[in-house]
Amino acid sequence: MDLDLSPDQQELQAAIGRMAAPYQSAPAGDTSYYLDGMPLYAEMEAGGFTNAAAMDDYGALGGLLLLEAASALPYSVPLTGAALVAPMAVREGLKGPVALAFSGRGAAVRHLPMASTLLIVGDDEVRALDLAGRQVEALRSIFADPFGTISDHEMRQGRRLDGVRPQDVVKWWSVGVAAEIAGAAAAAVDRTVEFVKMRRQFGRPIGSYQAIQHRLAECEVLADATRMLARRAAVTGDAAAAFLAATYAEAAAGRITYDTQQFHGAAGLTREIELHFFTYRLRSLQGELAGVAGSAARAADQLWPRREARPVEKHLVA
Repeated sequence: MDLDLSPDQQELQAAIGRMAAPYQSAPAGDTSYYLDGMPLYAEMEAGGFTNAAAMDDYGALGGLLLLEAASALPYSVPLTGAALVAPMAVREGLKGPVALAFSGRGAAVRHLPMASTLLIVGDDEVRALDLAGRQVEALRSIFADPFGTISDHEMRQGRRLDGVRPQDVVKWWSVGVAAEIAGAAAAAVDRTVEFVKMRRQFGRPIGSYQAIQHRLAECEVLADATRMLARRAAVTGDAAAAFLAATYAEAAAGRITYDTQQFHGAAGLTREIELHFFTYRLRSLQGELAGVAGSAARAADQLWPRREARPVEKHLVA
């Protein structure tokens, strides 16, 4: 298997890195639960980066590279809908940012307060709702990204997208969640590796203890494997691969959150260290598609089909 990016993809990744560089750290003294990444989104959109997935030179992996980079930042950059799901599943220009929701759930929707369009997935249809003038209620959240709610009545006003299948939207949404988990997980592990070099117990840095080295190495393997599974799903476009990538990512998120928080000690529970942007984001992403059980059930339905397909929301338990 060739795991290397193409020259064009490498150039895209480098360009994304340069654009994201000013956003690598939170402002000094900031203790926010989330930071507004809309200036970076606007810069990426103006430069055509949010259309990378629709370009033959990059394909879906181009959109994935954006998600990996953005989710590794302390800033909230709403890219999944506009940079991956819309170009791959809808294949029509939707005004970004694009938030994603399931109809009839009445749940909080990630990135909704930032979004211009809401993509709504039902059992047998997909709708797009222009959010201009709509009643969106922003919620207080600790999960590193803004959340909001909108009424079912407003959702039903969305325009039905003919020819767009709910299962395709959920497939690419799953790939996006896996990529975001990979980016946030890598950022959490990298910051923890640096922290254990400084935190001292029993007269030495805790990073010098082999037990901690081994556990962080395992976290690194989980983050890397999540990234590669998401990329494989993006390149192949295979639904089973997408749902398996999401399943693995959601399971890995729990382990990585636990270990990185533990190695930071009580400091990791404060907002003075940037870890909370990534561990709280991981927890949010872990449940966005109904968690490990929901993604695993979708994967099982792809690998061992039933005579009657289950509705898209069958496994989206509260």
